[in-house]
Amino acid sequence: MKKAALVATLLAGVASFFNAGITAFAADDQGASDVGTLDRGAAQKLFPAKRAYSSYVPYIYSEAELKRLLAAVPAATAGSQYAIDADTLRALLLLLYGAGLRRGEAMRLKIEDVNISQSLIHIRGTKFFKTRIVPLSDSLNTVIRTFIAREGNHYSAGGESRLFSNSNGTVLSDTTVCVAFRR
Repeated sequence: MKKAALVATLLAGVASFFNAGITAFAADDQGASDVGTLDRGAAQKLFPAKRAYSSYVPYIYSEAELKRLLAAVPAATAGSQYAIDADTLRALLLLLYGAGLRRGEAMRLKIEDVNISQSLIHIRGTKFFKTRIVPLSDSLNTVIRTFIAREGNHYSAGGESRLFSNSNGTVLSDTTVCVAFRR
């Protein structure tokens, strides 16, 4: 049975169960034994249908596809007109893939959120307004450590500085990352 059909069947069963319960409640409340069932409109007002969820399935890149993406990083960031440099884009792509972060989560990371000594990243303000701690593999920890230690990073605010920033030190925007990724 397909998922949508199964959900519809379950909802119909739940609606029937509640309809019987409301009928019994109304009968007890009014002192009548034969009140009848709710009409469809009244039942829908009391029990609105649940919103159908998207069937979107995220795409997971293979190792070969990731290697091709990383090989294309220098070409995607070549030229002075681009706001993101090759090291930043490479570190961002590896962090997204290796730690399974959402783009916005990675872009909001601050230096204080990265614990190199324990190979952990503290993710704040996720999609569902929660906080979580994500472990880093040894190889990804090395990439992030090297990225933080490189010259040219704009960490003037110390731990409050964003991990990923534009070439000029401003906050990295969604548009900048998307444009670089599409190149």
